[in-house]
Amino acid sequence: MSAVRVFTRVSLGALWSDRGRTALAVVGVAIGVVVIVGSAILTRELRTPFDTFSAPLAAAEPGTTVLEVRPAVQGALEPGTVDRLREIEDVEAAVPVVADLLPLRHGDAESGALLLGVDCSVEAIIGDFDCETIAPDPSALPTAPVLAMTEPLAADLGVVAGDTVTLPGGDPAGVPIGIVFPAGVVRDVGGGRVVLTASPAVASALLGRGGYLTAAEVVVASDRVDAVRPALTRAVGDAATIDEPAAQLPPALVTVQAALGSVSIGGLMVGIVIAFNSVLLATDRRRGTLATLWAIGATPGRIVGGFLAEGALLGVIGGVLAIPGGFLLGRLLVNMFGNALLAGTGVELSPHLAAADIGVAVGAGLVAGMLAVTPAAVSVVRGGPLASATGVAGSVRIHAVRLWPLPAGLAAVLAGWWVMRAFGRGELPASAAMVGLGLGFLGLLGAVVPLVPLVASAFAAALGRVRPVEGLLAWSDFRRFPRLLAATTVTLAAAAALAGSFASIGALAARSASDAAATVLGDALLVSAQGLWDQRDAAIVDTTAAAVRDVPGATATERRRAVLPSDTEPRIVVGIDPDSTTARRTVASDPSALEGLGPGSVALSTIAASRLGVAAGDDVTLTTANGHATFAVTGVFDPVLADDSTVGDWVVADLDTASDEWAAIRTQMVVEPEPRADLAAIESRLGAIGTVEVFDAQRWRADATAAIGRYFRPFVLNGYLIMLAAAVALLDMLLLGMLERRHERAVLRAVGMEDAQERRTILTQSVVVAIVGAVTAVAVTMLFTWLLSLASVAYYGVAVRWAVVPAAIGAAALVAVCLAVLSAAWPMARASRIEPAAELRAD
Repeated sequence: MSAVRVFTRVSLGALWSDRGRTALAVVGVAIGVVVIVGSAILTRELRTPFDTFSAPLAAAEPGTTVLEVRPAVQGALEPGTVDRLREIEDVEAAVPVVADLLPLRHGDAESGALLLGVDCSVEAIIGDFDCETIAPDPSALPTAPVLAMTEPLAADLGVVAGDTVTLPGGDPAGVPIGIVFPAGVVRDVGGGRVVLTASPAVASALLGRGGYLTAAEVVVASDRVDAVRPALTRAVGDAATIDEPAAQLPPALVTVQAALGSVSIGGLMVGIVIAFNSVLLATDRRRGTLATLWAIGATPGRIVGGFLAEGALLGVIGGVLAIPGGFLLGRLLVNMFGNALLAGTGVELSPHLAAADIGVAVGAGLVAGMLAVTPAAVSVVRGGPLASATGVAGSVRIHAVRLWPLPAGLAAVLAGWWVMRAFGRGELPASAAMVGLGLGFLGLLGAVVPLVPLVASAFAAALGRVRPVEGLLAWSDFRRFPRLLAATTVTLAAAAALAGSFASIGALAARSASDAAATVLGDALLVSAQGLWDQRDAAIVDTTAAAVRDVPGATATERRRAVLPSDTEPRIVVGIDPDSTTARRTVASDPSALEGLGPGSVALSTIAASRLGVAAGDDVTLTTANGHATFAVTGVFDPVLADDSTVGDWVVADLDTASDEWAAIRTQMVVEPEPRADLAAIESRLGAIGTVEVFDAQRWRADATAAIGRYFRPFVLNGYLIMLAAAVALLDMLLLGMLERRHERAVLRAVGMEDAQERRTILTQSVVVAIVGAVTAVAVTMLFTWLLSLASVAYYGVAVRWAVVPAAIGAAALVAVCLAVLSAAWPMARASRIEPAAELRAD
């Protein structure tokens, strides 16, 4: 018999004849894939605003390739670099670029825009668009700077040529609009909401970037790229890198993407567990057919292939069914989290379903389905024909739970603890932290797996002393299917632990930030170009900084910032006035570590010092806007007030060094009231400037708490969604277990067992699983929160002290209990439909 015929008649026949079990397996895969697709949509949408200029560049004229010269310090490419690039043979064009996402305001109207400073050489990439008219030479303009704005953006703001708009941190007087033009060839750049300046220098001045460029785009004939690349590398030295055009993400989004990937894997595992439950029981019922296949000469490879083909079919169907739910989840995550996180860009995300999302859904479903059937296939092949033949008589196989997961899980917990401690000290990269968290979490769950059947059986046996029928029947089921019990209970506990852990760490991080604000700021005011945790760098320009300094009754010092980008672990450079006590206190837990800052010296956070392998008094070589340079280390400190940086890898320098070496921009100012000054009047005058945000300790605490809550919200939501999937897994176990044992239930009915007792037995099982799962969830939540707190400085920029958060843990455990009890409703209804006579005749 051919493999296709065997699959059609045996595998497909079995799936069709047992449609209820097949449907539950498909639903399990679909639920897991929904989490993956939703997370993928959120991740893509978060990247989209930062890819609004680089993505269109990748589609240059046919036969040409665009390479991006990306500065080693984000947004700090020396303008002279473009002249050197243009002198290289075979370079068709070198385009200087200053680009930034920001909200523009006109009166009460606000709209996100891409501010773009280029010269007319950009036409070599995006095509002709009458550049000389739209962005003429600055010397030809009556006043500079002047903006050229696309019609869609002008309509959003309700402006016409001659009106003015303001930028965050920009000149309070605003910037005039010189011309409004059709989007034309820039309709695909920044969504068509673009403002052009007369030159990159004008845009750099508007953004407070001191003349530096964001990047340079180099156009080369496609067949000459490899030949030209070495010359390009020599021209930029170690101050920049050359690669394909790509978005440069803020530090916070880098960690969000990594964490969402971990949650997606958790959702996939839940789907696999649900499908595995169905497949495991289905395998027992089909052992007679499998024994026949062995007898007529089927090979192990053909049997395994049949199982994998079944799993692939179940997975693909589940993946396709998950597409609408994944889109709805992605839309929910974007609306409740993504738009809030990107508030500083002024961009409103509009989630959509892309072809790639469909591919992700089908691919993830395929993988989940095949993984779900693999253990059953391996079990059948390892047992051989004799083991399959023993199942023909209808005996129920007991799938015992081994004890080895207990020591293996404890070993994994220790390994995860070591990795997270090392990462928290900066000794390991961010990629290792994902491994450490995974080891710790899976180790905790693995250690619980052998204990669940023992505890649940003992609990059911104890109930049997009070309710003999229900308790003993529940005990019998737990003893007969311990693997299903362990997998289902641990899945429920894992989902509750994810929700509870991320809610707990979010509450603890907010508490730490609030405590820091109260202790560090005191009566001082923090003036920022943007809101806290806004995912962009907005600068306070010179005119606005002068207005802040002119406020009577206060002394203002500034704080500068630069970012050394990385795919995994960005480094933050902070410039402060070392003579300002308050400025030092807003950066370091031990301000004395910052004393002595001056030319040629820096202070390092604990994470940065560990990663660089240096200590106080050593010399360290760092990447700067001009290449590599060596500095003396004055001290090592722990960061205090995190703002929009969610990493703890900080380099602190004095203001001049930060500006000269890293082109750091002025992002914040600390305003200290003089003795007996009217604080309310000072705050009012600062607010009247209009282009800056003013924070006292109270507002800082409120905004920090809200921002941190936004950061953790998608992980908490996904945890609850996975918990809902775990409830389906429990329903799966109760229902399928009842169907497997309907013959013996019929016998019990025939000798006098009542429908109510049958229903109470199922309810007893669900209650036992709920209690054991909730206790497990509480324990895992506390331990996993502890692991997260170990790495808090490296992850969130501030140290988070571990503590029990009763509200977060209790809410997750309560939801788990409720879902577990509710999952018994359908099996209880089905139990009443068993006809004893029909079942006994069928035996």
